[in-house]
This record gives sequence, C-alpha cells and structure tokens, in this order.
Amino acid sequence: MGWVGFAPWLYVYCAASESFKEGLIPDNYYSRIVAPRIIGPYAELQSFKALSGKLFDTNCFPDIAYYVNGLDFSRNHYVISEERIKETLFKNPNTVLFKIDRSLQGKGVFFYKNSQFSSQKIKSNGNGVFQSFIDQHDFFKTLSPSAASTLRLTTVMDDLGKVSVRACYLRIGRLNDSHVKSTSHIRIPVNLKTGELSETGFFTRLDFNKPSS
Repeated sequence: MGWVGFAPWLYVYCAASESFKEGLIPDNYYSRIVAPRIIGPYAELQSFKALSGKLFDTNCFPDIAYYVNGLDFSRNHYVISEERIKETLFKNPNTVLFKIDRSLQGKGVFFYKNSQFSSQKIKSNGNGVFQSFIDQHDFFKTLSPSAASTLRLTTVMDDLGKVSVRACYLRIGRLNDSHVKSTSHIRIPVNLKTGELSETGFFTRLDFNKPSS
C-alpha cells in the first residue's frame, strides 16, 4: 500500500481473526487515505462539539452548555452570561465534565466540581462542551465502575444513500479510569447479526510490568 507503516494493523487483524482475509484495510490507511477522499472537508464538522445536537437533530446527547470563542451558550445555543454559567451547569449535578473540540482517544476531558469551578479555567482549555454524567446500566458498572462504557459503530453510506453498519465493538474503561481512554481501554467485538458480545476482548496494549484490572 505504499508504506511499511500500514503493515502493523494487518498483523493485528490477522492475529485477531487467526487468518489473513482479502480486503483488509489498515486502520491508519483508512483514516489517512480513504476517509479524506470520501468525506473531504465536511469531516471537520464532527470535531466541533457545539454542533453535535444540531447536526443529529436530537436531544439525546448529555450536553448542558457550550463554550465557543469566548462565549457560553445553552444547549439550545442561546448566549449565557458569565455570571449565570455556573448556575446553569450545576442545577442538578455536583460534577460536570468538559470536552474540548477535536478531543480524541480520551484526551481533552476535564472534570469540574461545583466548588472548584472557574470560568477562567474553561477559557484556558479552549472551545468545547459541558456534559452531565451518564448513569450506566449495572451490567456495565460491574465491568467498569467509574468509566462509562461506549459503543463504537462504523457505518457506511452507499451511492443511493443507504446506510449500513460494517463494524461494532464495546469500549470498556479500566478499573482506575475516570473515562474510557484509548491507551488503556478494552475492546469487545459485537456480532452484527445477533448483537451479542464476543467471548474475547482485546487490550490496546499489554504492559507486562503491571497487573491487568
């Protein structure tokens, strides 16, 4: 494929499936070569947290407010004065989290308690979204009590506008993680036909000097 750096992902896929399958596309080849050609500059929109609710036209996101270019906005995108932002954020929860734009792999996530909140700290982080905590199902709490598990879906839209799911896996945080991080989480494949979890999960890396948790 033109670069030896694409090979490691092929090794990973072959190890996971215990065989080489024709048509395997390395993860970094897809993100560097395929996706930019298919999506183009529109892919940048997904990086701006304040647009998620608008783009998906839904209230399902746990968004409370947004910080964009020096201004605070409600989840309905009305400007909130700096004097009222703390009141808006902590009406019910004692702790909120803040995700900056272009945050990836569990990076750029900050936690704020009511007593520790400072608008100046937010401004130093940059643009992003304030969200409430998700109370996950007890089943997932047994796997990861602190970090809310997430479901990763890979979808494709064909030339006729039909959308299909091509891959799915559950991401579970480790015992001491406050949220799911790419450096430490466990991936469990999901059967696309039945929705069942695989009996086998995969670590993103293995540290032989530390016990798994």
